[in-house]
Amino acid sequence: ALPIFLLSTSAPISKLRGQLKSWEGIPVMPTFHPAYLLRTPSAKRQAWDDLQAVLAELQRLEGQKG
Repeated sequence: ALPIFLLSTSAPISKLRGQLKSWEGIPVMPTFHPAYLLRTPSAKRQAWDDLQAVLAELQRLEGQKG
C-alpha cells in the first residue's frame, strides 16, 4: 500500500512508524491510518507520539531558517 509506494518498502507500518523517513527530499512520518486508531484505541498513544515527533521536526526546521 502506501509505504510501498512512497518509501519503496514492503515493511509493515508497525515497523515504519515513529521514524522520520524521506520521500524525494521531503521528510515524512509514517503513522497509523485513522480507521485503525478507531478500531484499536490502544494505538492512539503511538500515533500521538508520531505527531509530537513531527511537531519537533517542524520546530527544528523553523529554527534553521533563522
